[in-house]
Amino acid sequence: MIHLRSVSLDLGDGDPGQGDPTERDRFPFSVPALRGFGTLEFDARVTFLAGENGSGKSTLREAMAWACEAVTIGSRPIERDATLECVLPFGHRLRPVCNRKPRRGFFLRAEDFFGYVNSVKQSIADLDRQAADVRGERRELPAGELDRIAAPYESGAAQLRAR
Repeated sequence: MIHLRSVSLDLGDGDPGQGDPTERDRFPFSVPALRGFGTLEFDARVTFLAGENGSGKSTLREAMAWACEAVTIGSRPIERDATLECVLPFGHRLRPVCNRKPRRGFFLRAEDFFGYVNSVKQSIADLDRQAADVRGERRELPAGELDRIAAPYESGAAQLRAR
């Protein structure tokens, strides 16, 4: 089933693309592909957006996710994600037409996944460092005691590596 049937740009005067001239001169409204944006119809289960870097594909997708109130898998909810601040004015102007809101699914950008992977790597490094610190600072303790004290750090790092 196609959930999102179409999305239109509404600049407030009923004529897409003809809103406040100062708004049209600011990003993301100034992106050529978005400047002329009217209505985008979705009549297939999968839609590909293709174009050169900087042509507005990600900006449109991010604004659509905001307009559709998509569940995000980033580090913050979409309305509080600082990396999406610049697209929110465009998202406020988009009017999605849906058959029904999906109960499953989410909005995930490559940067979100990259950030998650980096966060996990940083957590592993922190746990490894803490385990090494414990073992280095308490050398006078018996090996079994050092193992017991370092175990939470080493175990946490091992579990993250396994995932």
